[in-house]
Amino acid sequence: MLRKNIKLDRQSMELISLFNNISGAIIKDCLIFQSPENNSDIIIFLVKKEDVGKAIGKAGEHVKDLMNKLQKKIDVIPWS
Repeated sequence: MLRKNIKLDRQSMELISLFNNISGAIIKDCLIFQSPENNSDIIIFLVKKEDVGKAIGKAGEHVKDLMNKLQKKIDVIPWS
C-alpha cells in the first residue's frame, strides 16, 4: 500500500487553527491558490463532510468573518 504524507507549512497550520477556532469544525487541510484574474489569494478549506454546515455557519457567518479578517476569498469543500 502506498502511503501518502501530507506536509503543512506554518501558514496553512495557522489558517486551519484560526478557522477551527472560529467555526469549531474539523478542518482536514488548507490549500492556497492565487487567482489568475486578479492575483489575489483564494483559500480552500477541506472540511469533514459532517462539519460543512458547522464550518460555514448560519447564513455563512463563519466564512464571512474569516474573509473579513484575512481580506481573502474563502471556499469550503467537503472531505469524506
